[in-house]
Amino acid sequence: MNKIVKYVVGIVAVAIIIAVLVLGYLTYQGQAPTAVAPKGAPVSTPVNPAALLRTPNASSTQQERGSYFDLVTKNAVETGSIDITSCSPNPVASSVKKGADLTFVNKDSMSHTVAFNPAQSFTVGTTSSKTVKADFGKFLGIYPFSCDGSRNPVGIVVLK
Repeated sequence: MNKIVKYVVGIVAVAIIIAVLVLGYLTYQGQAPTAVAPKGAPVSTPVNPAALLRTPNASSTQQERGSYFDLVTKNAVETGSIDITSCSPNPVASSVKKGADLTFVNKDSMSHTVAFNPAQSFTVGTTSSKTVKADFGKFLGIYPFSCDGSRNPVGIVVLK
């Protein structure tokens, strides 16, 4: 009986060693097994934040504007709070219901001014927050914002 136990333990040990070697090889080859999303679950591809901030210009086609709208709305994070520390919003693209409270949080030792347009800007003091009504325009849609007078948008709010 003792010989049988030693034999089984030996076979199990060899099987474990082979499994570790195979997984190591696959990982080295960049083909390590990954978790599979459940059937029917959405699978998202990470989007470069810079792509979200490239807003269409006056010469953009309707198709380009539609593609941009789809990209932003699919990647906007539903939230009631945006961290604007270092004028680097987190999340870059936020989604909120029109008229809801939206809080901008600043963890910096200097204040930041957030502007949706020249008429709608506000300052968030040092290490504080400012809550505003998500009502940046007459319509539902995408509203880019700048920080501290930047020419280009640093973040986006989707009003829905």
